[in-house]
Amino acid sequence: MDNVIFRNICHEIMRECHNKGVKISQKFSAYYVKLLLLNPKWNISLCMEDINRIDLQKLVKYALECLMQENAPSIIALKMQMYFGCSFDTSFNIIVRHRNNLKDKLVPLENEICAFKEEDEAAKEKLFKKIVYYLTLFYGLGDPTDEAIYKEAHQGLKSIFFPADLDEFIAQTQFAKVEHLQELACLLAGVRLFNRDCNKGGKGIEDIPMLLTHAIDLTKDELQETLIYVMGNVNIITTALDNAFRPLRRGARTVLDLRIPSAVSAAIIEYAKDMLVCYRQFEVYIRKMQVEIDKLDEKAQCIFDDFQWCLIEVHQCVQYKTAVPASAVYPLFRKLAQIWHTMQNMVVYLSRINQTLINLQTYIKKIVPIDNELKILIGDTPIMTDAERLNVVVEHEEIYINKSLLDKIVKPEEVEGFDEIMLQFLGFCIWKFVESQGCLIPANPELGIVEIDERYYAFCNRRAAQAFVLHPKRYIYEALDIIRRKPELAHFLDVYDQLESVKNIKKLVTVTVDAKLTHEIDTQTDTHPCTMVKVKDYMWNVWDLKRQALAMADTSKRLTHSTQTLVSNNRNAVRVQTHFTKDHCYQTKTDNYSNTPTQSNYIFGLRGRKDDRQFIITLTRPVEE
Repeated sequence: MDNVIFRNICHEIMRECHNKGVKISQKFSAYYVKLLLLNPKWNISLCMEDINRIDLQKLVKYALECLMQENAPSIIALKMQMYFGCSFDTSFNIIVRHRNNLKDKLVPLENEICAFKEEDEAAKEKLFKKIVYYLTLFYGLGDPTDEAIYKEAHQGLKSIFFPADLDEFIAQTQFAKVEHLQELACLLAGVRLFNRDCNKGGKGIEDIPMLLTHAIDLTKDELQETLIYVMGNVNIITTALDNAFRPLRRGARTVLDLRIPSAVSAAIIEYAKDMLVCYRQFEVYIRKMQVEIDKLDEKAQCIFDDFQWCLIEVHQCVQYKTAVPASAVYPLFRKLAQIWHTMQNMVVYLSRINQTLINLQTYIKKIVPIDNELKILIGDTPIMTDAERLNVVVEHEEIYINKSLLDKIVKPEEVEGFDEIMLQFLGFCIWKFVESQGCLIPANPELGIVEIDERYYAFCNRRAAQAFVLHPKRYIYEALDIIRRKPELAHFLDVYDQLESVKNIKKLVTVTVDAKLTHEIDTQTDTHPCTMVKVKDYMWNVWDLKRQALAMADTSKRLTHSTQTLVSNNRNAVRVQTHFTKDHCYQTKTDNYSNTPTQSNYIFGLRGRKDDRQFIITLTRPVEE
């Protein structure tokens, strides 16, 4: 049932893409859908017996919108992942596929040879010619249609395959004939290679040791140049993104705050994150190919030495002898052919590496650059490489946390077999990845690593280590939640299995809002903070002032008269008890207001009626309300 559901989803997406003119392969459609279904927000599971059509339409619509953006870094990263995973296999598998393809092309000729039953001499000559063709093509020792190559192969075969042997060959079974042909191909290849070394033949046989050495050197140079270009872009984007986020203390938690100029939008930041993922992924692929090339180069030198020693052994075996026993020289011819066969396999593997590199370069060139925005984000900050960034951290950062948490952080030298341990998230800082919602900033293991569930995590600075140790599970689940929304990171960061284990959990992280701390405070103010100034003769009424002015004007017109009284007798002094004035406070009247209803009327029939039956509806709310 699950396969049927999966195929139906893929076919639905393929059909919609075809209608929109988007070209994708069936393999890529299946690969993309498999990653999308890791996110439970679509409410689609392969274990379900029936799928809600609305949920399916939402998934198809989202996938179509993403796939229509063919030059989006996230889609390019997914295409690179699928191509590299399908093309860049182990050397053994690549060689086996190539040899099987070659054998499939020789099957018709092999069947003709094995099906031969005639005894006519002319027919036997044709059979012998077919055998020469088959043996020459089997080991790739030239084009047998070339007359010189055919004659040389014909003579070489006659020296190890006599006419009587041809009659015995015809009488053998199908299986025995195939084994006999392979044995003859091995011996004929050894004979021709020996003749080539003696300058007595070897027409059409390429100098594989020289060609392989030259090709390996060219491939190394091409890989190195491509890596320099990729790392240049990686360093620029990493510096720009690292510059865009600043640490901010929010309650008990340290977070990263996005601070960007007005000329740069948040969409550009997300685009830069996707670009960084794409370039980092390409960097990983290049380094893998460099490792394989180094192994191939080392192995090639050993094979070349073995080939020369084998030729020397053959020369010593046949030197100064008119006849040599087959039991003595045939094993050497077989060994010589096997070594040559190994060198051919190395050529095939090297060719596949070069083809893979060319196709990956084609993908990466589709990314639309944003150089101007990156320059604005970088500003005056110097562009730092990964090594320079780690050196700065080592010089200025040391982990210092609570002693109760100190035992969770260990130095790399304290971990047994640390060199063989694969750091989680490909060695990128999980704290910055979570707080910046997807930025890949390299971690520095020298600061210490943390083991959680037998997985090791590294960090880029002290702050990141402290924050992670306090809440490790929360950061791990937040990182997985981000990756579920960015499916291109699932395989790149090697967390596909972890996503599989939580694909049925819709909410990995519960967002909690830090409570605000509050407390009550009582404050007593002075009774009269401002000193009162009373003007006792102050008159606020203008008519009082007018009356006073009239009285003063009347007084100014009066005349003063003096009179002499009689002599006073028996006058006594009278004592008067006075009292100081007191200040009193009075409460003046207060202003108040009332809210009157707003008048609202509706004229019914004002529009749309052809008669005069309009009337007014009063919508004013009653005062009692």
